[in-house]
Amino acid sequence: MNDVGFEVLKLGTQFVGAVLVARLTVSWALGRHKTEKTWERKEAAFSEILNALLSMERALTIVQEGPQSYIDFEKAKLREAAENELSAARTSYQQAISTAYLLLPDKVAKAMIKTESKISALLQQNTASTANLRRRDAFMLIQKHRQEIVEIGRQVLGDPNSVAPDLFSEPLKWLHYRNEIRKSYDDQP
Repeated sequence: MNDVGFEVLKLGTQFVGAVLVARLTVSWALGRHKTEKTWERKEAAFSEILNALLSMERALTIVQEGPQSYIDFEKAKLREAAENELSAARTSYQQAISTAYLLLPDKVAKAMIKTESKISALLQQNTASTANLRRRDAFMLIQKHRQEIVEIGRQVLGDPNSVAPDLFSEPLKWLHYRNEIRKSYDDQP
């Protein structure tokens, strides 16, 4: 009976160990999946913002160049299409603000609202004498804001331009680098 009890105890210990390892493995895998999905959502939000900003830049460039005379119908159609693209890009940008509030750091959403109000103020003034100047100012504002969003995105998502140190020549720097990558997957602000 003593040998049987010992075998039952060994099997029970093995079973508890296997259940514990399985539980830890599953919780780690689910946590990793959750953080990767959160990172992907943040990346998609930054991409959506940058796409809208680039579309606005492109449309403002075309609108600013505009037709030289009213006889140039091809450029007039191009300008009208660019104005439609600008309107669609602004709508997309405004919709991205709500996504930024939910997924991205607060400074992104606040900067977006501030920039949108400035763009709106610049583009709603309908005086023909200062139209090109206001469009140029809006273009410069959008470019500056795009650079700001890229910098924040690289802080949040990780800088793709960083080069990993060599594991064997600089092990402590490599461990620090890997730790920074691990922290970039963290879904905590």
